[in-house]
Amino acid sequence: MAKTLSRFYILKKDENKEKATLFIRVQAPGRKIDVQFTTHIQVGVAEWKAAVADEDSLARHRKQNPKLHDKLGRIEVMLEREMSAPQFDRQHIKSEILAISDPNKYEIQRAQEEVEEKARLEEERIRQEQERLIQEGIEAEKAKIWNYLSRFCADIKSGKRLNKNNRYSAGTVKSWHSFMRLYDDFDKKHQYTWGMVNREFAAKFLAYMEKRHYMITAQNKYLVTLRALVGYAYTDGIHDNNRATQCFSKKKIDEKDKAAEIYLTSAELQALYEMPLTGLQEQVRDIFLVGCYTCQRVSDYNNISPDCFTTTAKGTPIIRLVQQKTHTEVKIPIMNPNLQAICEKYNYNLPSVVDVILNRYIKEILKEREFGIRKRLKKLWE
Repeated sequence: MAKTLSRFYILKKDENKEKATLFIRVQAPGRKIDVQFTTHIQVGVAEWKAAVADEDSLARHRKQNPKLHDKLGRIEVMLEREMSAPQFDRQHIKSEILAISDPNKYEIQRAQEEVEEKARLEEERIRQEQERLIQEGIEAEKAKIWNYLSRFCADIKSGKRLNKNNRYSAGTVKSWHSFMRLYDDFDKKHQYTWGMVNREFAAKFLAYMEKRHYMITAQNKYLVTLRALVGYAYTDGIHDNNRATQCFSKKKIDEKDKAAEIYLTSAELQALYEMPLTGLQEQVRDIFLVGCYTCQRVSDYNNISPDCFTTTAKGTPIIRLVQQKTHTEVKIPIMNPNLQAICEKYNYNLPSVVDVILNRYIKEILKEREFGIRKRLKKLWE
């Protein structure tokens, strides 16, 4: 085949067919372009071979098939234009060739591509909208104080979150869960977000505790806990309210409040000791009094075992234990006769009462008996 007479050619595999599609090849070695394109135009194989055999035959073929050669000429012009463009776009050239060789098919294909593109864009819009809504939901949930608090408490309990390199102590975990219960009641609908944390929010939280008759020391403790929570969340990148921790100020404790909160009088303790009780109520009262007489935390006095009892070199009976919170060993002399009597009552094997039960029953005991110091003890155990 005399390819020099036309840039268009039939593939070798099609040379023995009756009809075949014309192809054209574009090359630009400097740009590493060497691409073969179909024209989508079919010709008689024998007729085309004869047409490109010599100049006269090609001239006659052009004269006899003006529409065909017009399309081929327009394709060549288009290719020259595209080859001189900065970017070589194969897909665009394919579309341009089809638009010249078969306008109807090109329009159908273009319309189909437009429909597909619109569908793609709509699908992408829906996907982005879904992602936006999901992200907004995530951000909305992330912004809620309750969600961070509940996860924080779960993580310190499981050990997923550490205090520096150590696990949080059982007492600390318990304190945080107590605060979580308090906050859950304060924010029942879990609507408060980190952006809402300001002085008004702190005042609402304080007013909530005052309404429920929390002692000032308890109010201050929970204010400090809430401030710590805000700080942890800020450090964790949960919120950017960098002024939130400045909104919490501890209440001043008057001397009269200290006296009411720190101790019960000896007469009040004696009256409680002499109350006629039986069963679990008696055990709760006794363990409570052990705590009062030993001045230990509930986590310590509620775990006193027979091994804790011993005597000094001079014969003084003592209770020796290691405090759970501080890991400090303490020696407590058994000087109070009531404490001695309680220990002997149980043969030094004091009953263990869960603190939740202890707190609940001591309030019920005082309420049922209309004990004179009931209100003060109740406040003490809030």
